[in-house]
Amino acid sequence: MAGSTPRPPPGFQCPYERRCPHLDTMSAQWVLGEYRRRPAREDGLWMHVDARGEDVREANRRIKELEKENATLKAKLQAVHRRQFKANRARPAVAPQRQAGAKKRGAPVGHPPWRRAVPQADHLVEVPAPAVCSHCGGTHLEMIEEVTEHLAEDIVLPPQPVTTNGILKTHFALNCLSRAAGRCMSR
Repeated sequence: MAGSTPRPPPGFQCPYERRCPHLDTMSAQWVLGEYRRRPAREDGLWMHVDARGEDVREANRRIKELEKENATLKAKLQAVHRRQFKANRARPAVAPQRQAGAKKRGAPVGHPPWRRAVPQADHLVEVPAPAVCSHCGGTHLEMIEEVTEHLAEDIVLPPQPVTTNGILKTHFALNCLSRAAGRCMSR
């Protein structure tokens, strides 16, 4: 019998059936069973690989679609933004000439400025003059007749403005060298 697989004699019992030294001490029956189950298992794995490949192709197609949509939305946003705001144009170095009889921009000449009414103070806080000059560190300070007022208006929730009038007393150091320059005035 040329070309056929050799068969064991009838009734042959292999002494290494459960622990074959040629199969790294694995059972010959188990190896044969795995060999026969391999094609079915391999086919299942290839089907799984094909299905995952299709999922990947679908995900890549969706990514390209979303990237196109994103680019379109960015272009639309930029167009809306450009319509909403004027482009920065360099202003000419020389002011443009007004046409004869054209009105000048702004309030008429001599028109009084518009200002908000000064609010009445709800609280009066007197801030004492410092004991040490902030410029030279001198402690011999002389009182000046000048008084500075500062109005601070705070909006408290619920909205009700509270106005505080602070009266600041001013001193100067007798031995301060910067007094002559008019810089040594401690508040």
